[in-house]
Amino acid sequence: MLLLAAPMTGKWLVPNDVDRAMMNDPILRDMGRRADGLVVGTNDSRPDTYRVMLHLASLSRGRFIGRDTVLGKDAIPSDVNWLVLLPGVNFSGEGERRKVGPLTYVKLR
Repeated sequence: MLLLAAPMTGKWLVPNDVDRAMMNDPILRDMGRRADGLVVGTNDSRPDTYRVMLHLASLSRGRFIGRDTVLGKDAIPSDVNWLVLLPGVNFSGEGERRKVGPLTYVKLR
């Protein structure tokens, strides 16, 4: 139980913009329990990255990169069909992008 609450510490256990995006957007809600995605955050957005993964039931992979680092298509595993990018993450590859609150959803395939 402590592990599940860890991403919430420092955030006062109050829903933030990331939580609202994950709970209110039907596409992001449907990403839950799927293992074909990648959540990418920055080193300073770790708590919010873990929050996204918690909403997704942690079946998708996560990655941390430096702020304002450009993530290229070659850095994405071939079995990944979608990305959730946190603020400060830029993706240079092709894909259908959709801004949802502070998050960016990218459909690759």
